[in-house]
Amino acid sequence: MKNVDEDTGSEVQTRLNFADSLPELFAGQEMGEDALRVLREGFKLSACVLAEITIERPHVRAAVKWTAPRAKRAQSHIQSKG
Repeated sequence: MKNVDEDTGSEVQTRLNFADSLPELFAGQEMGEDALRVLREGFKLSACVLAEITIERPHVRAAVKWTAPRAKRAQSHIQSKG
C-alpha cells in the first residue's frame, strides 16, 4: 500500500523489506558447473550419434544403390499395367 504525502507528492512504500533474505539454494558457481556438465554430456552424446551415422552411411548408400534400379523397374511395370 502506498501513502502519498500531499504536500510534496512523494510516495511512501510501507511494505518494503530490507532485511537479509534467505540464501539461494545453489551458488552461482555450482549452477554454472552443472550447466557445463550437462553441455559436455550433450557433446559426448552428439559425438556418439555422429560416429554411428558415419559407420552406417556406407550401408545406407549401398541399400539405396541396390534399390534404385529395382524401384524404377517396378514403377515402369505398374505404369504399363495401368
